[in-house]
Amino acid sequence: MWEDESNKNGGRWQILYSKGFEDKIWEDLLLAFIGNQFDVPTKFITGIILTTRDIGGTIQIWFRDAT
Repeated sequence: MWEDESNKNGGRWQILYSKGFEDKIWEDLLLAFIGNQFDVPTKFITGIILTTRDIGGTIQIWFRDAT
């Protein structure tokens, strides 16, 4: 994703969470994305990733332009 020329100024937010909250966090994040609830237009968001582990996980929101 970051190799794409259109994302060369991009970046990401990464959020760590404790085990047991992934379903609620993922649901809230997707609904916020669909409902345009972010402070930046969704056209600048290039990806949303949920990673789960035994003790918790991470959520990453990738942006086309980090400025």
